[in-house]
Amino acid sequence: TLSEMESIFRKITGDKDNPPLCCSDIVRERFLEGEREACLRKLLIRDFGSYLCKLHAVPGQESVYTDSKIIRINKASIFVNGMFSNYADIIDESKADETGDWRNEKQGVPKYAIDFKTFLRLIPAPDKNIEIRLDVYRYPMRDKDEELELQDEHHKNIVNYAAALYFFDNDADQRDEEKGTRLMSMFNRAYGPQISTEAVRNSAVSRIHTIKKWY
Repeated sequence: TLSEMESIFRKITGDKDNPPLCCSDIVRERFLEGEREACLRKLLIRDFGSYLCKLHAVPGQESVYTDSKIIRINKASIFVNGMFSNYADIIDESKADETGDWRNEKQGVPKYAIDFKTFLRLIPAPDKNIEIRLDVYRYPMRDKDEELELQDEHHKNIVNYAAALYFFDNDADQRDEEKGTRLMSMFNRAYGPQISTEAVRNSAVSRIHTIKKWY
């Protein structure tokens, strides 16, 4: 639970004063940041049934917005009148021109969906009302005060992430670069190296980029 994780955090950091240097709200925000970072690096939450996986388009609509909680789109299924029609190939924006002269495509059932990170460009634009059902990897959809979506096996690593941020803080009373680097290295071993901002659908999502110089 969050309470148990916070107890471990305070044991690691020694932040047990009343009031503590790092209040519960900040600790829980950092737990959420750590959970999001783990999901970004390891693609830990797959989703194909929540609200963010269901998009709609009307005739002539070329683009549909996608939720910033989506990390990667695996598949897009096109439904017409509630019936499955086809899969639309997901194409990264960097490879858009490889699909041919798609800008002049006539309307029809979309065969491709170019992923521009914040929206999908449908090719061709639909000629009737459609539903697009996505299969995605995503970030957690919880609030900082709700229990983690990731299973218990990840909780210690997320505590290590939060504790590393504590020791990287500029407050002289808590700053300890050696401890912070060791804890962040443990997190990195579990989930892999930091991913560049260019690879993130929502570039503002990860606070870890502000401390990247330390590990």
